[in-house]
Formats: sequence, structure tokens, C-alpha cells
Amino acid sequence: MQLANGHKLQDGKYRIENKIGQGGFGITYRAFWKTTVQGAIGAIDAEIPAVIKEFFWKDYCTREEGTSVVSISSTAGKEMFAQFKEKLKKEAEILSRFKHPNIVRVLDIFEENNTAYMVMQLVEGESLKDKIERLGKLDEATALKYTGQLCSALAEVHDKRILHLDVKPGNVVIDKNDNAQLIDFGISKQYNDNKQETSTTPIGISKGYAPIEQYSGIEKFNPPTDIYSLGATLYTMLTGQIPLEATLLAMEDLEPVQKFNPKVSALTAAVIAKAMEIKPAKRFQTIQEFWDAIGNGDVFQNSNAFQNVAETIIDTQGNEKKEIQSNETKIDTNHAKLKEQQPITSPVVYTSHSIIEPEMVFVQGGVFTMGCTPKESSDYYYEDEKPAHQVTLSSFYIGKYEVTQKQWQLIMGTSVRQQRNKAGISLAIYGEGDNYPMYYVSWNEAQEFIRRLNEATGKQYRLATEAEWEYAARGGNKSQGYKYSGGYLLNDVAWYTDNSGNATHPVGAKRPNELGIYDMSGNVWEWCQDWYGTYPSSSQRDPMGSSSGSNRVIRGGGWGSDASYCRVSYRYYRTPDYRIINLGFRIACSSN
Repeated sequence: MQLANGHKLQDGKYRIENKIGQGGFGITYRAFWKTTVQGAIGAIDAEIPAVIKEFFWKDYCTREEGTSVVSISSTAGKEMFAQFKEKLKKEAEILSRFKHPNIVRVLDIFEENNTAYMVMQLVEGESLKDKIERLGKLDEATALKYTGQLCSALAEVHDKRILHLDVKPGNVVIDKNDNAQLIDFGISKQYNDNKQETSTTPIGISKGYAPIEQYSGIEKFNPPTDIYSLGATLYTMLTGQIPLEATLLAMEDLEPVQKFNPKVSALTAAVIAKAMEIKPAKRFQTIQEFWDAIGNGDVFQNSNAFQNVAETIIDTQGNEKKEIQSNETKIDTNHAKLKEQQPITSPVVYTSHSIIEPEMVFVQGGVFTMGCTPKESSDYYYEDEKPAHQVTLSSFYIGKYEVTQKQWQLIMGTSVRQQRNKAGISLAIYGEGDNYPMYYVSWNEAQEFIRRLNEATGKQYRLATEAEWEYAARGGNKSQGYKYSGGYLLNDVAWYTDNSGNATHPVGAKRPNELGIYDMSGNVWEWCQDWYGTYPSSSQRDPMGSSSGSNRVIRGGGWGSDASYCRVSYRYYRTPDYRIINLGFRIACSSN
């Protein structure tokens, strides 16, 4: 049914190399575009790789035997085919106006063989569908990177009053630079300023990705239609599963993301659930709103909307249970009791010019096994904790406690409430007081705190590297091989989901580890210096982590975390500008 390899179109201007694929409305070919490259004083002939899509409606079209001509047998089919062929040509002209780095370029449109052909930029790489099938599923950072690029592309599309209507992994190509490219606008529709349809293309249904309203046709411009498909695509990236068809989701619940991938954050799972609401009015209403909820690392601007989604997901999935709340009255009731507690010891040991320096613990250098060890592998672990590898570290100092709210305010001039407000969100305050750990702090802001502290003291504080953090959490050269920092019984050494009362606690209120360091498991997550990346298999000396990346390492778990997240080998990541309710830091410095 397809054109033969080597077939030429437009009098030899285009040459078919081979068939790439076929859908309900077209056949896609890899091809070459024969052209002349003109220089200042001469020219050369060249063949440029391209993609050609032939309009071929599978339900109506056949190819005449021995020819390349497309034919339609029924009268009704001929009328519909002619109508949609003209619409395809108009859509190609519209799409040729896009000059977006994440949208495939349309180069040419022409008629031949009784049908129409669209010539597009060839994107070298693999489809997102193939990548997911090859890897099983994607890590959250990679999935969110691609989602952000697709959001950017769809924002451009929607700005021109166009709906893509077929966003799915099969219509996304990951190019050789690991960037997502949105392709195949074959069933897209354009609308006027009154949101009325001005172009007609066939109704397409990609089961699992098409929202329920698409089954009856999209007459008005409605971005939530594409937002549903984008949410479903993110679901597949993170789980390796195609979501249940929308007509069935009207009667059954969407299986939780974290059932298939426990490492996915509750926030991302909640955003997916809202994007895939059955009723369009309950979804995000614009691509910008969708990305504001997830792409910048911030939670929903509408806390009530977030509460309705997140609480259900978190309670049913058990991961990061109750870690995200938006009922401030309920939490503050707990805080009234928590504020009466006092830490076992005070972290304040030195005051100069209104600067409170942190108390530091000396960590003698040594050799240890970093990552999930063979002994620990019998318990639950995640793949990024492996391979376990030998690390040799020089001596260093690390904070005895997490940086407190008083220390932060004296250096930075902002309270935890002001930090919460800077995040642009309306969540609760989860523990407040001089000796409570600081949170709602990004990696970038932690760096600024350290810069100011160094300027005031003349010292060289910094964040711990991930290797230093794990070595100190394990107890350094005094390690007893505990599962958590300081013991086998998490309740003795950490504030976590089962004992925290849904809030932070004053630092130093639990038992310290072998080195006398407090709260390296639980209370708040802690930023490390490193970019997040995979572990090497070879031995390392004073490693600094990946040389580049998009996420920084966080360690230790927080007050809302399950026990598995508080293990000394567990690792996670966030973007450097990310702020959240249970993420703080402690500082370190070299031994000299």
C-alpha cells in the first residue's frame, strides 16, 4: 500500500528512502530532498534528509495496482477525502509558521498521486514511545524535562488558537541532543478568536491519551483537551503504562502513578491526576497553569485544588504520606503543642555581630562503601543507590544540626513565613521557632546564605558533598552499620511520618548518631552540593558528583517521609530553585 523505496515525487525533487510508519490518516516516509546549495561564488547539489507524510485515509483509500495513485471507491468517501485533503493543506500552511525548537518544522506541501504530501524536518533520534519501551519507564527528572519542553511547544500552538489533539508518546521524538520534539499535527484543529472551529480534520482517538470530550468531537477551542493528553503522556513516561481509556475512567479510578513507580513525588502524581480529570472544567485551564504547578517545582497556586487531589493520592499510596497539606488550621493545631517542646541541646554556640555560627563536628577521613551495600540489598532499595562503590574521603567538618530558623533570619533577614510567601504558595507553616530547622529554602538560597556567612566570619563554609553527607550519616569511622543515621530503630533517631505529627521539630530532639550529629535521618530533607547523577562502579577519592545536570541531590528524608526514604543510602533530587515544606540544609567545611 505504501510508495516503493526509491520512488520520486515532484519530478525528482524528493526521493523516498523507506516507510517509517502508518497511522489511520497517513503514511510517513524517510526521504531525501534534492536541492542546490548556493554559495557566494558557486553552488553544489545536495540531498537533505526529510520526512514526508502522505495523506492516506486507511478506511477509504487504496492504491491502484502497478501505480502510485491513491483511489477511493465510494462516492461518500471521495467527498470526505477531498474535503480533508484540502484541510490538510491549510493546516500545513499554518504549521509552517511555527519556529519553535520543540515543534518539528513543516517545509513544503504539494499534491500528487491524487493525494497530498507534507514535507517536514527530519528529527534524528527515537520516539518517546520507543524510549519508554526500551527503558521500561523514565526517572522523574527526565520526564519533567520532556514535559516542560512539550509545555513550551503547546503554549506556542495554543497561542495560535490551535489544538494538537493527539499528544502521546508516539507523537514525540527525542532528538540526538535529548530534547523533545512534538510531531504529527495530522488531526489538529484551528479556531478563531471566538473559539469556534475554522478547520476540519478527521476525529482521531488515541485510547488512553484522548479525553472523553474528544470522542464526540471538539467544536470549541479548549486547551484542557491537550492538557489531558499531556498529563496522560507524563503518566506513561513515569510508569511505562498506558492509562485506562477515558470512557472507562468515567466509571473507574486511575491507577496511582506511585503504584508503578514509588519514587515519583506526591506533587507530580497530584498534578497528573488533576490534568486527567474527566470533566474539563476540573483540569488545569491553560498550559501555563499546568507548568506553574509542576515545571518550576512549586505546588499549585490554588491550595484547595491541590488539597483535593494530593490528599487522596498520598493517603492511598502510602509514599510521602501527609507530606503535603494545605489545611493550615488543622496543622496549626498540632503546632500549638509542638512549640512547647524544647530541643535536647541548643545549637547556638557562638555569636558575633548578630551572626550565629553553626556548631561543627569533626569527621575523620576514611574509606567506606557508598550506596546500597550487599547487606542492605536484602531490604528495600532503589536502583540509583547502586552500584555500591568504595569512596575515600579526606577529613572535614559538618554541622551538628540542621540550619535553624534563627540562624537563617539573622543572615538572610527572612522568616520561614516570608520564605513560604516568596514561594508564591498558600501552604501551612510546619513548625516555627528559633531552634526549628529552616525550610522553604532552595539550593540557590542556601548558597547565598553560605556566601553571606563566609563574608561575615572570614571562613569557608559550604554544603557537604553527597559522599561526605552519606559518610557522616553512617557515622564516619565510628560507624556501626546502622540502617538509619544513629540506629536501627527509626523512632529513636528521626522525626518521620509515623511520629512527627505532620510537622518539623526543634533540632537535636532525637538521639544523635555515632559522631554526635543530629537529624541526618528525618525532620527535613537536606541539600547537598552535587548535581544528581548515576553512581560510578569504580572506586573514588573525594568525589564531587556529576559535572553537570539539572537537579541537585537531597538526602535524609523529612518529617512526612516513609521510613525507606530516611535510610542512609537513599538519595533523591530537586531543581536548584525548588522550595518545599520539608527541605532545608546543614553546612560543612574542609578540615583546613
